[in-house]
Amino acid sequence: MKVDAIYSQIDSIANTRSVVTYLPNFLTILRGFAGPWILWLFYTGGIASPGIAALAFSSLLLASFTDYLDGVLARAFNAESKLGAMLDPWADKILVLSVFAILPTLDAELYPWWLFAIIASRELLMEGIRAWRRSKRHMSHEDPSSPLALPVQWSGKVKTTAQMIFIHLALGLHLLDLLPYPAYVISGPILSSWAMFWLYIGTAVLTVWSGLDTLRSSKPAQ
Repeated sequence: MKVDAIYSQIDSIANTRSVVTYLPNFLTILRGFAGPWILWLFYTGGIASPGIAALAFSSLLLASFTDYLDGVLARAFNAESKLGAMLDPWADKILVLSVFAILPTLDAELYPWWLFAIIASRELLMEGIRAWRRSKRHMSHEDPSSPLALPVQWSGKVKTTAQMIFIHLALGLHLLDLLPYPAYVISGPILSSWAMFWLYIGTAVLTVWSGLDTLRSSKPAQ
């Protein structure tokens, strides 16, 4: 009986491990769906609702946490995969661009559409180039040795971090702006000072620069 119990426990652990190995990709997919979910919240619930703003901001926080958690789980359970490596940047882009698309509806002067267009164009263009290069040489997603590879540079990681910080700040300040006094005392001067507009400009410049840096770094040596 003891032997049977031991085997049963081993099978249980093995099954649990099998489930956990799929968890990182599942979290990545959830993060990708979080972007459209936040869009849906604002466009159906209204941008002036404190409850909708709080739910959207909470969803953004949870989605961002999955970006950290899926990497930790993948490394801990040796569950890193080509599928995960392909899905992860797309999930990040869907989340980030979804929130950026909301911002002009919150305040078109602070968050103009043309800045969103610049950021979205850069992100989609770079992913299009990556897809074209991979298909041209039939190379794997993680083949940095190929002259056609477009590996992620440190500037790209800085860009993603800056974008994440900005969208959290923008939605967080929007939520504070909808709350009654004294929350407005905190958010009002920040928004009225146009600090967010210049932070948006800086984020867009960093986004474009990181794309140019990636293209420059990917050129084969002459």
